[in-house]
Amino acid sequence: MVEHAIIVEIKSVEELHKIHKAQTMNYMNLLKVPKSILINFNVYNLYSEGTETFVSKDFEKLS
Repeated sequence: MVEHAIIVEIKSVEELHKIHKAQTMNYMNLLKVPKSILINFNVYNLYSEGTETFVSKDFEKLS
């Protein structure tokens, strides 16, 4: 958790599965954090294929 505002989940796997995304979203919802980032370091281009961002449903309603 970074500054009680974002969850950063770091992985190094062949590909991200639904369970990885669910785990990140679960942490985000349990800790009442507005945003989370899932990073997979086992890719060629970290910027375009290695990150996925999620926003909590509670905080999504505010925008």
